[in-house]
Amino acid sequence: MLNWTHRNSLGRVIIRISAPYDADPAQVLAILKAASDHPMIARTPEPVAAFDNFGASGLEFSLRVVLVDITKQLAVQTDVRTAILKAFREADIGMPYPQHDIHLRDLDGLKRLAGEAIANQRAKAAAEAALQAAASAVRKSDPKPG
Repeated sequence: MLNWTHRNSLGRVIIRISAPYDADPAQVLAILKAASDHPMIARTPEPVAAFDNFGASGLEFSLRVVLVDITKQLAVQTDVRTAILKAFREADIGMPYPQHDIHLRDLDGLKRLAGEAIANQRAKAAAEAALQAAASAVRKSDPKPG
């Protein structure tokens, strides 16, 4: 076993990224490998791009790299993520967003409740209109002082 970070500024960084389920994993891995071509990323040990998991909203990948100066990790991660996003856009690969399927068990009951809510809203609007009309009629029938 070789300790790559003992007594120097080397440090390992893992950059995680998700892609939509319709993305080609081989294409995503190639993009991650290309994005690792950064002057602050060590060539030895070689950067590793991996398909990690099937996530809740998309395919999960990671890029594991060793930086020649770990104190520059935020700048390097920003550069690499920016390069990945640009490459995704050029390859027409979108970013996954959380998606949920909702299964309605009582659609008739939901329709009934919605109908009642709409009827109540209309009745309230009609009552408010009637009150405004009555108030207007009272104002018109009152003789003006003076």
